[in-house]
Amino acid sequence: MIIDRWQRIDGQFTVPSSATAFSISLNCASDSCNFDDGPLARTELGDQQVQGMDYAYTLQGWLKGVNSDKLTASVDMGEDGLQASGNLNSGFARDAMGYTLKYFDKSSQFPGDYDAIDTSRWNHIPKRFEAKTYGSDLTNYRRDLFNGTVTAVATNIQKPQAYSESSPTQTSFNLPQGTAYGYDQLYRMVEMKAFRNLDTATNTWGAMFGRLKNTMEIVLYLPMTAKETGL
Repeated sequence: MIIDRWQRIDGQFTVPSSATAFSISLNCASDSCNFDDGPLARTELGDQQVQGMDYAYTLQGWLKGVNSDKLTASVDMGEDGLQASGNLNSGFARDAMGYTLKYFDKSSQFPGDYDAIDTSRWNHIPKRFEAKTYGSDLTNYRRDLFNGTVTAVATNIQKPQAYSESSPTQTSFNLPQGTAYGYDQLYRMVEMKAFRNLDTATNTWGAMFGRLKNTMEIVLYLPMTAKETGL
């Protein structure tokens, strides 16, 4: 079920030749593709290849991410917009948005919530669609529950630009943000912290002083009565 790169060839999706150590079967229509067991793998938007949306999942079937954390064509699952020899998705516009969901992070006791089939790419952090979080603020301020609850989210969008006849082109700016969540013993969200310290050169979330000002929220709940709890 897990793969982090594929391309369209003659109306069908396939893993590119650089990842021949494994194989996977996909069921495809004209503008979308699903894994054999059902989950959506890729959609293509617009007649002029406006956007390609790529999806990854965990072994449990939970959605892991869409496109990539840092919106760079070289780490995108489908390499949309990457001008490289043999890339059949080079004609697509580069991704305008992406996000990844964090359920539990890698540690000395746990391997992490995602394990890619193509380890040659995944083991090289700058090529991952998901930026490294281990040891970062985004990890240190989250509270993993190991039950499918999302404990952190990384999002990225291209900053909207003002275009005119005098300035028909603009420099692209991305706006990455990571958000960590805390929960109480009843699995209710009680805390949120946001960060923007993504190092796009190393594809790694940073540690120390990355939290955005005025982006911490604490939620308090009134004590529940015996009737409300059913006890």
